[in-house]
Amino acid sequence: MLYEPYRDGFVKSGLDEEIQKMVKSKNINFFAALRPALEELIIRFRKNRKYRTFNIYFGCAGGWQRSVATVEYFKDWLKDNFPKITVTTKHLTMHKR
Repeated sequence: MLYEPYRDGFVKSGLDEEIQKMVKSKNINFFAALRPALEELIIRFRKNRKYRTFNIYFGCAGGWQRSVATVEYFKDWLKDNFPKITVTTKHLTMHKR
């Protein structure tokens, strides 16, 4: 299970830089394990030209900190490592808070 900042009294969203750094630093093994898998999937999808859209979803109990920080991390990672890919994000539950 990913580190949950809310349990330590943090009420800022995963869009906050402090929360992003905290989630990343406490879940570094998760991010390190997921990067090669995503990279392989993206390479395979790009080779098969009939695919135009590739969706990646992350979720957590509240949809406010962990999943948001994870999405932001991988958004930046994708932009840095696959500059020809258009990356968009949508946080589905952020507006409910």
